[in-house]
Amino acid sequence: MNYDLLTVGETDPDDLRAALAELFSVPETEVDVSPEDSETTNWEAAVLCAYKPVHGDVTLSLDIYIRGTGPEVSTAAAHLAGALGVLVLYASQPFPPSAYWLVEPHGRRTRARVYEMDEGDLPHLVIDAVAGPVAALPTVDVERQPEVIREHQLPLPVTEELRTSLADAHPEQAENLRHLLSSLGGWESMVARMTAGWPPDGWYPRDYFEDDLWARDEVATSMASLPGDVRDRVAAALARIDDVYWASTSEVADSPEDPRWWRRRVPDPVPWPGDAAR
Repeated sequence: MNYDLLTVGETDPDDLRAALAELFSVPETEVDVSPEDSETTNWEAAVLCAYKPVHGDVTLSLDIYIRGTGPEVSTAAAHLAGALGVLVLYASQPFPPSAYWLVEPHGRRTRARVYEMDEGDLPHLVIDAVAGPVAALPTVDVERQPEVIREHQLPLPVTEELRTSLADAHPEQAENLRHLLSSLGGWESMVARMTAGWPPDGWYPRDYFEDDLWARDEVATSMASLPGDVRDRVAAALARIDDVYWASTSEVADSPEDPRWWRRRVPDPVPWPGDAAR
């Protein structure tokens, strides 16, 4: 099992060895901590940790390997942060590549946006922003990071069921159906997030919600040109999603008349910061 971690703060290799031995419950003699590409690495050790200096806001890159399985990366990062008194970062998801979790020595975890800059032979990593204040990074911007929400995928059972049922229906409608299913998937994704408490971070940008309303508009537009039998199947699938949306939203006070009823309603409570309604 591999762990790819970044640290912010000075770390003594002997302290790192002791922390890894404690983390993985092995003797220190079974932990090899060596510079990357070292010629003296003990490849037979139970735990291998190759470290590499990093320029910029990050101090070291750690490539840790253990035989078999070990604790989750979040657990490993928290242990090392506490044992070494440094900040530890690890990737939170594959995309975007800038998305990281940052763990402080006392165990608090917050999102961090990390960019790799092209400067010289060594990696140059910049911590562009953190989602909450970090005392050890007083000059780093504190801001929400909505880009991780866009990449957090949820199951879309209604859309996928409809996609399967329409796989061979009316080939002449293929392009229209592709567009419709894409819009329906966007609409179902937002409704699924709403009922799940707005994962992954418990909030949702207002402009993303506006995009989702547009997707719902597109579903209605695309349906108008469908043959009756296909339109009926789409309408039944859409109703399943719309019913959930209706039950989880409330009418906006003094909203203008609009036949698109979904535009007169908002999640209750709204998931974007600073607004009581649209």
